[in-house]
Amino acid sequence: FGIGMVATPLLLIFLDPQSVVVMVNTVSLVVFALIIRLNRQHLPLREMALPSLAGLAGVPVGVFILSSASASALRISITVLIILLTLVVATRVRVPGSESSVLGLLIGFAVGVMLVTLGIGGPLLVLFLLTKGTLSQALRASMAYYFLLVEAVGVTGYAAAGLFTAERVTLVMVVAVPVLIGFSISTLLVRRLNEDAFRHVV
Repeated sequence: FGIGMVATPLLLIFLDPQSVVVMVNTVSLVVFALIIRLNRQHLPLREMALPSLAGLAGVPVGVFILSSASASALRISITVLIILLTLVVATRVRVPGSESSVLGLLIGFAVGVMLVTLGIGGPLLVLFLLTKGTLSQALRASMAYYFLLVEAVGVTGYAAAGLFTAERVTLVMVVAVPVLIGFSISTLLVRRLNEDAFRHVV
């Protein structure tokens, strides 16, 4: 769930914001599909239905903003969002009313818009799920499921909006290699973490 927060600031040094968001969200799809495959028995489909539907509703808004906003506005928005989410996570904010289906819809929609527009937003949904007491394997499966649905539709929207250039397609193919290597390493590491260690790392 943190690929955007980790990769985006570094990639923005070398690439324009549109390219970064399109590349990160596209290359992530394979990883999310693999995570679901490994953790499918832990996926709480019923719990994730409403947030995921709300996230899908946010996709058209995100595609529109990404395709129409200026590069400087996107760059500033990404930077501000990373700082805010880092502060929220660092101060261990708990999400009040985590059992509310309305709150799940609002967070699902907001994260859907943020993901498709800025490539970031996952930590907000993670905090929501952790507050509900979601366990590690269910958390990984839930986030992968949400991201796969929202970003797959988002990537389709990128294609329809003409955001895939030859250079961006090449970037996706090049970046896929280290992403899959990182996924393989993470799969080994997560097996060594007990529940408490996982929550502290997250």
